[in-house]
Amino acid sequence: MSATRVPISSWAFLVMSVLTIVGAFWHENALIAISAALIVAFIAIEFRKIPRLQQVSGAVLTVVGLGAAFYAGDWQGAAFDALSRSRTFLLLFFAVSWLQFPVGESPALQASRATLVSQPPGRRFWFIAFGAHVLGSTLNMAGIGLLSDVVKVGTPPALQKRLGLALMQGFTCASCWTPFYVAMVVVLVAVPSVSWSSIAPFGMVASVLIVTSGWSYDRLFGHRGTGGAAASAPVPITRAAAW
Repeated sequence: MSATRVPISSWAFLVMSVLTIVGAFWHENALIAISAALIVAFIAIEFRKIPRLQQVSGAVLTVVGLGAAFYAGDWQGAAFDALSRSRTFLLLFFAVSWLQFPVGESPALQASRATLVSQPPGRRFWFIAFGAHVLGSTLNMAGIGLLSDVVKVGTPPALQKRLGLALMQGFTCASCWTPFYVAMVVVLVAVPSVSWSSIAPFGMVASVLIVTSGWSYDRLFGHRGTGGAAASAPVPITRAAAW
């Protein structure tokens, strides 16, 4: 059996990722320069595989950005700074994509999913919202994928809407504090004077308030006529899975 040939673009991305991680602990301009060159090489090699709409929009944004930087008088420095900042986003997107594979095979996460989705009416909204929040805050899109079957085809429309709201409220409000969401990373990268530790506590409180208010509204107005008994008793989570 012949070995699978790894494309050169994959090697370029791998080296860029390693240098980005090293650069987070050891600030060296040479590492940034090499990483920036690898990003340019990766985009050049893979550009033809990008859908046409994204090609056009990316090209337009690049030209506009370079034009604004040229007008400001330092387009080389602006381009280098933009490439160095984009390393974090590329690494984050890779991590989110990669996480989907081990998450789907994890017995502990599958047990957690079974516990959350099997809750009876009255507890279901709360468990799904906070479950999506906790799983999403650490696993990003891979976390919400675990619980997406609560809004599967065949669920009554009204119940599907309620559970969909629980899922999205819990997942999206994690952007208030988790460092694994692009929204938080954008703020930290764009505003170097802001530190994660200075805003995370307030974001955590805001997340709890958002989920709690959503659950309270659902209990008062949203649950009528959409409940229905659970198919079976809630699945308890084992001690091993909890650990």
